[in-house]
Amino acid sequence: MGFFSDFQARRATKRAERKAAQAARAAQKAEVTYTTALAEWQEDYDEAAMMLEWARHGATGSKDDDFNTGIVLKKGEVLVGVYEKAALIEPRRQPGHYAGGYQGFSFRLAKGVRYNVGGSRGTYVQGNELPTAVDFGRLVITNQRVVFQGANNAREWAFSKMLGMTHNEVNPTTVMAVSNRQKVSGIGYDKENCAGLRFRLELARALFLGDTSSLVNELQGELEVLKTTKPLPPTPPPSALPPGEVSS
Repeated sequence: MGFFSDFQARRATKRAERKAAQAARAAQKAEVTYTTALAEWQEDYDEAAMMLEWARHGATGSKDDDFNTGIVLKKGEVLVGVYEKAALIEPRRQPGHYAGGYQGFSFRLAKGVRYNVGGSRGTYVQGNELPTAVDFGRLVITNQRVVFQGANNAREWAFSKMLGMTHNEVNPTTVMAVSNRQKVSGIGYDKENCAGLRFRLELARALFLGDTSSLVNELQGELEVLKTTKPLPPTPPPSALPPGEVSS
């Protein structure tokens, strides 16, 4: 083999080695991405499966002495969940402002002395009422009521008096309208516990109504969708395939 042919062969070998190294790095990165995605998917699937079992068989049947609930369960009342880091959300009026006023004008009378003419502060406009976290504490959910116990406030939302329960699609909050209170209030929670806490609220309401079939059907549908989104393992690089086999 001549010098030029030998030089070309060495260059071809180096190119092949670089491509093999790049393929190996890409394969390693793909494997890490796949492993992470699979773990996240499995966590979501396991949580949904657990929720489905709860919905099928009702609440845990735990007694209040199994947890530090701070309340005494009534006859026939079953504990559904306890959450220690809830926020009490109530409407609070924001500061108002004056609108439509004008400053008037001023002119100099003497050194350091000015005379102001006219001017008006306008009309006072009250601030809007916005949902605001006013206290923090424990949330207890049963098949009869939702109870908040904070440092300065306590609230109870009885399902027998509940007019509606709405979960905010943007913020991790749930508001509950009841017939014995004029203003709508609710609870806030962190995003990590959002799905689980909302499920317990919905399960508690379904148990009160004596009908969990809708919740079961919804969870079954979610599980079927989750099955179709399970991450697929990455395709091995060509160099890792058995001889004669081609990646698809």
